[in-house]
Amino acid sequence: MTLQNWYQYVHTTTEQVIQTLQQDWQNLTTEQWQQSPAVQSWSMAECLEHLNIYARFYHSEIKRVLAQAPAAYQKPVEQVHSNWLGKFSINGVKLNEAGVPIKKARTVKKFEPIISLQSPQHVYQEFLQHQHTLTQLITQAKHVHLNKLKTRTSLHPLVKLRLGDCIHFVVAHNQRHMAQAQRVAITCGFTTTASAD
Repeated sequence: MTLQNWYQYVHTTTEQVIQTLQQDWQNLTTEQWQQSPAVQSWSMAECLEHLNIYARFYHSEIKRVLAQAPAAYQKPVEQVHSNWLGKFSINGVKLNEAGVPIKKARTVKKFEPIISLQSPQHVYQEFLQHQHTLTQLITQAKHVHLNKLKTRTSLHPLVKLRLGDCIHFVVAHNQRHMAQAQRVAITCGFTTTASAD
């Protein structure tokens, strides 16, 4: 994938997420945020809190890697290459053309959303801030060696992703659960806006 194509996907997708949050979801009520379409199905707030948990870890990792990048790696690449782990991670969260996950995945317990101690509006505001932060990180990242720099993963400190793959994974994962939240809204009947993907 060319650097331009990589940047266009991660940047445009994140901007679309921000647009959906600000234009379509900003005025949802607490009841709407918490409404679940079925037993053991996530509400919209739970979808976003799940993404917040990921953002707290991965945004910190991306910031750390960018801040500690050796001088030799502070230059852009022409091609962003994925290794097998990057492809596996990204393909595991991708959507098809209809906005439906290609592969089903079981959520690891530590990433299950628990929002009983905070308001849905707080969850929303935190996620929105994470997306603004992500756009800044993406802009910084396009100027460094996305293939050589590596981030730790949430699976294990010794398991690492190339920076380009890490950001691609985070954005695709956001896209997956934004689409899930939109399906919740449509199923529950309080919005018909097209999803951010």
